[in-house]
Amino acid sequence: MQLVRTPSEILKAAIILDARTQAAIARDSHISKAILSRFMAGKRGLSTRSFDQVAVSVGYCLKRIA
Repeated sequence: MQLVRTPSEILKAAIILDARTQAAIARDSHISKAILSRFMAGKRGLSTRSFDQVAVSVGYCLKRIA
């Protein structure tokens, strides 16, 4: 059985594995450090635009698997 993870869970894992600090990722993604911090803490989601910017910054894109 394959574990299905949400896009948010995958993005959080990518952020954790990235060599840069959250502040650097936020800066490179053109979003507030506070927004990224709240997302990582599970307190808030990201807008679609912010999600896209962070995903690109950490080198991720969506790909259909089936």
